[in-house]
Amino acid sequence: MAMRAFEQPGTTRSDPIAEPSSRPIALSNISTLLISAEILIIVLTAVAALQFDPRHVAFQILAEFLLAVVAAMAISGFLMPLRPKTIIEQVGGGLGAAAKRTLVVGLGALLAVAGAEYLAVGPSEAALGWLPGWGALLLSCLLAFHLCLLAIARRANLLERVRRRIAVFGQGRPLEDYLGSLAKAQDSIRLVVACADLPESVFAKRGLTIDWPPIPTDRLESFITESRHHDLDEIVLCLEPAQFSVLRGPLTELGALPAKLSLFMGRHNSFLASEHTETSAALETLTLSDRPLSSSQALAKRVVDLVGAGTLLLLLAPCFLVLAALIKLDSPGPVFFAQPRRGYNQFVFRMIKFRTMRDDHSDHLAEVLTTRDDPRVTRIGRFMRRTSLDELPQLLNVLRGDMSLVGPRPHPLLARAGKTLYQEVLGEYSFRSRMKPGMTGWAQIHGWRGTTETEEQLVNRIRYDLEYVDQWSMRLDFYILWRTLFVCAEGENAY
Repeated sequence: MAMRAFEQPGTTRSDPIAEPSSRPIALSNISTLLISAEILIIVLTAVAALQFDPRHVAFQILAEFLLAVVAAMAISGFLMPLRPKTIIEQVGGGLGAAAKRTLVVGLGALLAVAGAEYLAVGPSEAALGWLPGWGALLLSCLLAFHLCLLAIARRANLLERVRRRIAVFGQGRPLEDYLGSLAKAQDSIRLVVACADLPESVFAKRGLTIDWPPIPTDRLESFITESRHHDLDEIVLCLEPAQFSVLRGPLTELGALPAKLSLFMGRHNSFLASEHTETSAALETLTLSDRPLSSSQALAKRVVDLVGAGTLLLLLAPCFLVLAALIKLDSPGPVFFAQPRRGYNQFVFRMIKFRTMRDDHSDHLAEVLTTRDDPRVTRIGRFMRRTSLDELPQLLNVLRGDMSLVGPRPHPLLARAGKTLYQEVLGEYSFRSRMKPGMTGWAQIHGWRGTTETEEQLVNRIRYDLEYVDQWSMRLDFYILWRTLFVCAEGENAY
């Protein structure tokens, strides 16, 4: 996902936070891309070659296509199974790996169809027909595809991004057992940060590389800060049952991070038998909380955001120009208003809106929430707030990756419900940031929009946000977008 530079107040890092590291790419997505492209190449090259052989009927062509695809995938699956290690080798293993994959897939398809042709028309006609041309074209195209994939993989540092990025917190024997197993799985797992009372040399002796020096267990806040900065796939707690008390307080903060939270208890793992127990790279863990979106779901949501925001910006360009002119005519000052908001993973970004207040009364930190008939709001600003037209520039935030079309609304840093800061009202407040903030959300279409004069109003809004995070689906996003049209038209609680 595209992310931009963030700031986080109160960080303990000595270096400034620039941006969370690039999101890892799921191995399943790479294998799907690889197989789909190879199937497409087999079919398209066969179609091209058959143009020079009019003897084949449609049924025979279809049967041979299916045979070629099935044979190629079966042989390559047997000789080069797409396990994590082999995916990494095949995508970025160099010219030799590209040539090997090309021969396995190409010759598998070619030999299967050659056998069918031999039985159908005899050896002489098969040899003189379309097969030699198809074979040369198929192998050339497959090799070109794998070389292009290799170049892209190296340019995009793909080999690092396909490894799942984890952080480890642990003590005693469970930590030692887990590190021993982790050393055997480094082709698919990358240890980013560890909170353990062990020197870095202990990790090195086990053959483990770690991106950040180990953090002592008495500095848990630093561990949480580092985990947030690196946007991890998983945080593993390696503890015995008697050690759980050390996490009684910080467990909520760890659970609020947008990463899978797992438990590993070493010799006590027999107590983990449940439907939430997972085995990955020989590491059996109990899932305490999962990522709100899988890699494929996050990719699908991002594609919808890019297509939707890009299309709306093009269609609404005349509206932008008209509103910009009206804002300038109504009061002096800039057209846009950028306000710091807390977004994904609790990082701060600048949310863009059309300016609706007099420039000399703009409240960048929202220390005073807008009220009905607020004298700070301009005439055109009142209309834009009632119809939510002032939110349209957030389409730019969506394109930049700060926001999504749908998600929990991002709140100003110093916004209050009554006299209490938002983040102090409810302990689960930070769980909203496990997903990107949205232009509209589940709470907004249920009437919880506008100002929050009481803590009860904010609690109701947060509960809808958390329900959205827990029950997300693409269908739910489309439903929220559809309902938003009617909510904006009504203009209720918007001033």
